[in-house]
Amino acid sequence: MEIEPAKGVPGTTVVKYVDNITQEKNVYYLNFDVASIGDEFNDGTIGKQWQWIRQNPATSSLSKKAGALTITSEVGDVSEHSNNAKNILLQSANNDWTIDTKLVCSRNPSQPENAGILAYENDDNFVKLALRAVIKTTRATKLPNGEEAQPGTVDLIIEENGIAKSVASFNLRKAITGDNALALRLEKTGANYTAYYSLDGTKFEKLGTASVLLKDIKAGLIACDGVIIQGMKSTFYFSSDTTKPSTPFDVAFDYFHITNK
Repeated sequence: MEIEPAKGVPGTTVVKYVDNITQEKNVYYLNFDVASIGDEFNDGTIGKQWQWIRQNPATSSLSKKAGALTITSEVGDVSEHSNNAKNILLQSANNDWTIDTKLVCSRNPSQPENAGILAYENDDNFVKLALRAVIKTTRATKLPNGEEAQPGTVDLIIEENGIAKSVASFNLRKAITGDNALALRLEKTGANYTAYYSLDGTKFEKLGTASVLLKDIKAGLIACDGVIIQGMKSTFYFSSDTTKPSTPFDVAFDYFHITNK
C-alpha cells in the first residue's frame, strides 16, 4: 500500500493498493475540504472564496449586466493541449456537491465557443458542463449579422490526462439569448458527475453521467473561444471552419449556487 498524504485542507490523500506480482493497481482518493460558498454576483465584487485562473480584467465584468458576472470569450480553452483559457473563476470544491448556474449569451456560440460549469483538477483533468456551438457537419447557415443560426448544444465533456471526450450532448432548438436563459446543474457523488439542464429554470432534464477520478478539485465558471477536440474531428463530413462573427461572445452568469453534501 502506498499513501500520498494531503498537503493540507483543502487537499486529497491518494491511497494506492499494488499487487507486486501482477502489478495490478487500485487507486482511491480521500478528499478533504472546507465548505464551498455560492455567489449571487450582486455586490459589484466577487466573494473572497474565488480565484481567477489567467485573469484578464478587461474581459470580465460585474457591471455590464446588473446582477450577473459577464465573461467575454477569448482565444483558448482547457481541452487537450490548449490549456490557455482566460478568466476561469474557481473556488475549492474538494467534496461532494450540487452546483447550479444560469446563463444567457449575447449571441449564439460560433464553433467552438463554449461556456458553463467547470470541475477542475488542472488543465489536463476536468469535467465541463457547457453550452457550446454545434459541430459543423455541413456549411452552417448564417444570419445577416454573421451569427450562426444554430442555437448550440449542451455538452458534458471529461478530460483525463489530456484526452478529452464528450459523454452526452443535447442540441438546443432555441437561442440562449435575450430572455431565454439556460440553467445548468452538475452533481458530484464520489467519482460520478451527473449533468442536468433546464430551459425554464424549473424542470430539469438529465443529460448524462460521467465517471472520472479528480483530486484537489476546484469548481466554477468558464467561457472561452474553445478548440476542436479529436472527438469532434472524427465526425463524418466535419467542417473545421471556426470563423468568428464580428460581435463578441458575452456570457452572463446570473449566479453560482453550490450545496455541499
